[in-house]
Amino acid sequence: MKTENTTNAIFDKLFERLLYPMLVYLPKGAGEVFKQSEEFQVLDKFVGFMLAIENKSYNFIVTEQSNLLFLIGKSKLLESNMFDLLDAKENLSNEQFHFLANKYKSHVDSWVYITQELKKDIVKVNDDLFIKNKGYIEHQAINLEQHQMTIENHFPSVDKTRHNIGLEHLSAKILEYEKSKQTKNQQKVNKKTTIKKQPLISNKEVDNYLLEKVFGVNVQDF
Repeated sequence: MKTENTTNAIFDKLFERLLYPMLVYLPKGAGEVFKQSEEFQVLDKFVGFMLAIENKSYNFIVTEQSNLLFLIGKSKLLESNMFDLLDAKENLSNEQFHFLANKYKSHVDSWVYITQELKKDIVKVNDDLFIKNKGYIEHQAINLEQHQMTIENHFPSVDKTRHNIGLEHLSAKILEYEKSKQTKNQQKVNKKTTIKKQPLISNKEVDNYLLEKVFGVNVQDF
């Protein structure tokens, strides 16, 4: 790592290796909130899907035919991030490194939480898709948790964040957002006397919202 690298450039490299590849999902438990409101049952079909993000330009919804072997290489990328963090500690000022390490660690903590929830879901749910990919799901969760612990052991000054959001709280936030969006759409409709009734929310809008707001994935990169 060259000393002239900016803190932002170093972070971008770390974050890219952290995110790609990744297996993300909307947990099945989130569906209970949607089922309470008939008008939002259209969202229920999105509950429990898994999205494989291979790199910046390629992602896909996981099916029973999907090949997820590329996920095995994630451990090597996380090791590379540790080497870069060690280099950064030597080459950056204390203030710069503290900012970089804590910013990166906050993202690591978030993904540890998400992957641990997915790991717990495969135990609760008798779903062929989850069972088929159990090994990848567990491998991902273990790798990220070990990475989290390694960072904390090597850099004791980093924040030790532990997420405990809870699926009901997470789902309620999604539902609140969609209700607000529906109200705004209805106000626009009321201004027009002749307009064909539109679907409550498009598939693309649901996908983009979940990726951006829940998983922190920038859909503009795909």
